[in-house]
Amino acid sequence: MESLSHINIADPLVIAVPIKDSEEKLQSVRGLIDLGPPPESSVTKEHYHLLRESVVKKLLRAQSHLPNGLKFRLYEAIVALNFRVSCLNSRRLAKYL
Repeated sequence: MESLSHINIADPLVIAVPIKDSEEKLQSVRGLIDLGPPPESSVTKEHYHLLRESVVKKLLRAQSHLPNGLKFRLYEAIVALNFRVSCLNSRRLAKYL
């Protein structure tokens, strides 16, 4: 069996992947999947329960196959593009501080 290694989010291979909006409709998972507490960031707090529709379908299908008593809990789903870029830039800068 092949061993998988960890790739850091700030790795140049990750940063090189272009971020592109799929323009897929978003759906709230409230009432479908348990939600953790809202994130501390005011930037993501309002929309943290939104996922692409196709992802919601996949999560619900996967959750239906979990053993009795187990279910998913979502802590944060959608993160605005400008916030993601800001976080990546902060990580890039942090290595120089």
